[in-house]
Parts: sequence; structure tokens; C-alpha cells
Amino acid sequence: MKIPIIAAAGESEIALKQRMVDKIELMIAEANEQGFGTDEALDALDEVVANAKVIYDEDPDPAADPEVRHA
Repeated sequence: MKIPIIAAAGESEIALKQRMVDKIELMIAEANEQGFGTDEALDALDEVVANAKVIYDEDPDPAADPEVRHA
């Protein structure tokens, strides 16, 4: 499966999107090798990305959070 790069604002954005496409294509291929369909892999990716957006919206800079010590 070859994912096209959608027009971007600048070269750095295009380069970032290409790196993401390369990784996504690899993840889909690995999922296919494990017996999952492409639709299943894309659905799983959609869910993971949606969850990541929620987490990011709640705390965009987790590194700035105070360290929590566990007893």
C-alpha cells in the first residue's frame, strides 16, 4: 500500500509527513504479516492517534509536570 503525501506548507512538513508515511506503511505491512487486514490496521491506528490527541490536549507538555515519587 502506497500512501500519497498531501500538499504541505513547506519542505520540512513534507519531510515529516514522508517519515510518518514510511513508518505507517511498515506498521501496516507488519500487521498484515501477523494476519491482520489493512482495514484492521488502519482502524487500530486511527484509535491510537485519537487517544494520543486526547492525551496531548489534556497535557501538551508532560515533561513539565512535577515528578511523582512512588513509595
